[in-house]
Amino acid sequence: MVLKNEKNSGVAFSLNHGLKRAAELDGVKYIARMDSDDISLKERLMVQVNFMESNPDVDICGTNMLILKQNSEPKVIAMPTVDSMIRFNMMFYCCLGHPTLMFKSSKVQSMIYNEDEPLLEDYDLWLRLCASNLRFANIG
Repeated sequence: MVLKNEKNSGVAFSLNHGLKRAAELDGVKYIARMDSDDISLKERLMVQVNFMESNPDVDICGTNMLILKQNSEPKVIAMPTVDSMIRFNMMFYCCLGHPTLMFKSSKVQSMIYNEDEPLLEDYDLWLRLCASNLRFANIG
């Protein structure tokens, strides 16, 4: 399914629209997040689904990231793996890699991007979700 907006309404608007539509689909248990300029390992979705199935208390699951920039060496960004450390570190930096996230579609009603934060829509959402009872994890 391809979703198109009638006009350019910004990233946060498009994310909210996509999340809402995906959550409405029958049988969709998980939603994976990724942008057009991101690359995932071929086993990413399988690994995350297996993790989420083995850890039913986890609502949002990310991974470490490999940053690839032209003319520089690849850099691994190791994220904290457990909920308490993710919540603690979120006070200092965004330790949930937006393009690595998978979450339960049943929790989408909690996940509304702030359309007034065009540069920080992801960090703003994760900080607000840290105040909720949702549980986070990153796969190392």
